[in-house]
Amino acid sequence: MLRRHFARSYASSSLSSYCLSASKNHKCHPIKKHILTSSYETGHNAFFNSNTRNLSVCVVGSGPAGFYTAKQLLGKECQSIFGNEPVNITIIERLPTPYGLVRYGVAPDHPEVKNVQNDFDQVASDPRVQFIGNVSLGKDVRLKELQELFDVVVLSYGAESERTLGIKGEDLQGVESAREFVAWYNGLPSHTKEHTAEKFKNLVQSSKNAVIIGQGNVALDVARILARPVSTLKPYDVTSQAMHVLENFNSNLKHILVVGRRGPVQIAATTKELRELIKLNCLYADPTQIQDEYLDEISKEQLHKEGRVKQRLIQLLQTAVVKPSLPDNTKLVELVFFRSPVEFLPKKDDPSRIGSIKFEITKLEKDPNGDLEPKAVGTGIFEEIECDLVFKSIGYKSVNVDPEIPFDLKKGVVVNEHGRVVNPQTKHSIGGVYVCGWLKRGPSGVILSNIYDAEETVESITNDFSSGALSRSKNDAHTKLVSKLQEKNISYVNFGQYKKLEQFEVNEGQKMGKIREKVLHVPEMLNICFK
Repeated sequence: MLRRHFARSYASSSLSSYCLSASKNHKCHPIKKHILTSSYETGHNAFFNSNTRNLSVCVVGSGPAGFYTAKQLLGKECQSIFGNEPVNITIIERLPTPYGLVRYGVAPDHPEVKNVQNDFDQVASDPRVQFIGNVSLGKDVRLKELQELFDVVVLSYGAESERTLGIKGEDLQGVESAREFVAWYNGLPSHTKEHTAEKFKNLVQSSKNAVIIGQGNVALDVARILARPVSTLKPYDVTSQAMHVLENFNSNLKHILVVGRRGPVQIAATTKELRELIKLNCLYADPTQIQDEYLDEISKEQLHKEGRVKQRLIQLLQTAVVKPSLPDNTKLVELVFFRSPVEFLPKKDDPSRIGSIKFEITKLEKDPNGDLEPKAVGTGIFEEIECDLVFKSIGYKSVNVDPEIPFDLKKGVVVNEHGRVVNPQTKHSIGGVYVCGWLKRGPSGVILSNIYDAEETVESITNDFSSGALSRSKNDAHTKLVSKLQEKNISYVNFGQYKKLEQFEVNEGQKMGKIREKVLHVPEMLNICFK
């Protein structure tokens, strides 16, 4: 099995999870006719030979799911299945920059997680791989066009939208998206426009009490970025735009509540995220919700079933039951359980802005279908919590970017079976089209989860190839795609050109004493790439 070998090689990875995407709005630059001779690596296209019949693969999306799919396809196990001829892989990405959530979603103060980018660099530098950035599926190129060019198309463009609560007052000023906030301080181009910066500047500088709805890793990242002394963020790649705002609100915001519908045993955050807040000496949880003697029977049963990992998490939480003596410029982060928001209430002296949240107190019930995770149900008891800033961190949602893609709108995923894209009417797989990552399984798991996801999808590809359902029928697919983009006058970025941008950002960062200073706008990125 491919899966066992691949899992072993990554078992020691320490990774986290997030997801973002973006769009482009800019005039095209002149097409670089020499794009097939990458300046990054001499002979980078040695395997792209029109005289051979290599299996041509297009991976749509350059985040972890896309790169792990490519890496798996390049492995020895796949080589033994595909035979002597290598696989040619073209990775297309809507931004000029690769790496998706690793660049734009992982918290800036988690540089060790971002180090997975080094692994992706090796994949992108492989002579069997080509990167084409600044090209959007559904806008610049359609799925049908890719199917005509490539033997295999793997969709892995992630989740670029988010879930909503669907409750009254959700449109009040100050009720914000955690996803958008993360994208802003990480420098995602579509979220760094002046009006976005001005909005967050006005909100954080005038807020005293913040509520984060959700208790996953993204929620705790937002809490930590808000809580920690801003001076400790300076070495990382928080954008200068965001740093300017964060530096000027330290004196106002004092209290951050992180609220979940269920109890401490069901918290979605990892031990690593909780430990970082505890190290900041800013985390607090009510002991009557955390200590063993107060846990309900459903939670005790779940804790017993899930074993040591979950037990360690609870033990770590139990160290936060004493209110900390806060260091200077650090805010109190309080975990609150068994609360479900039912309405956002406006401020009395400003009806356009959030003033408080009405919560229903919940309790746990076993899932009637027998699943491990219990459900939160309302008790009919309500309470109101005052706040002037809210971040919703309740999950991401994939969107359909091309009408040719069979998409389950309710689940927010591409219709598939083990990574094979399926026609929902005929129930038959669509030959040569596959899916991986959040677009396949929904927005759950950590970066490591994409490895196992890629294994399953690639196993489906290799099984289809072995059974004769796939063949090397498409020749010189990458060159033909480039020609098609040139005909449409679409500017695109190869990996060597992206590396120019990366070096520019690193150089600018060094001048400021930080890892890098990200370029925030696509036209400026393209100018640097095409110099």
